[in-house]
Amino acid sequence: MPIIFTKSGYVGDGQHRLSGVVESQTAQTFWLAFGDPDENFFVYDTGKIRSAGDIFAMNGVPNHKNAAAAARWVFCYQHGSLVMTRGGSSSDAEINTPERLYRFYLKHEGLQDSMWVGAAFAKMRMPSPTLMVALHYIATQKGHGDFADSFFKRLASGVGFLSQRDPAYKLREHITKLDDIPSREALTCWTVQAWNAARTRKGFGTPKITTDGSFPRMI
Repeated sequence: MPIIFTKSGYVGDGQHRLSGVVESQTAQTFWLAFGDPDENFFVYDTGKIRSAGDIFAMNGVPNHKNAAAAARWVFCYQHGSLVMTRGGSSSDAEINTPERLYRFYLKHEGLQDSMWVGAAFAKMRMPSPTLMVALHYIATQKGHGDFADSFFKRLASGVGFLSQRDPAYKLREHITKLDDIPSREALTCWTVQAWNAARTRKGFGTPKITTDGSFPRMI
């Protein structure tokens, strides 16, 4: 097998062999191939298409797996659907390959500034950290950065509530008292409802789930 270089000059296939040469500090002889189409990089080696996390990692994206998952949730929000069909709609086609999702992420690179939210939820073993990353990012894009920081910190940690009427408090109490982990769709609806109640300073009652599969909108 040759070491393959793409038209852009990147190593398309053979990275591990070259790394082995460096680590062994020995001279080796290889066949070299140049000018391979850049897009072939995404399907080399095992015959299995590289995952979105793989592509994000290879492009040096920090928190690559979480970044890829959060990007998908942002896409869902932008297209108003809680469920993406597998290549079943024209909108899904925008991110139905790892490289397309990566390009989508590059347009929303501020997602990295919200990654701390995922770490906070994971630390406290709260469900769906990557969903919370996406919701925090969406909130900050609406110009509510400081408010979003405070809301999601309280929701993750259980600390800093102003009162038991705080929507973040009520939501956290509801989630932590459940016998089972809520679905991501349910958690999305509940979190957006609590966020909107906090933003409008209205009461937050029993969380509800949308029945039409639509992604609830954040105020």
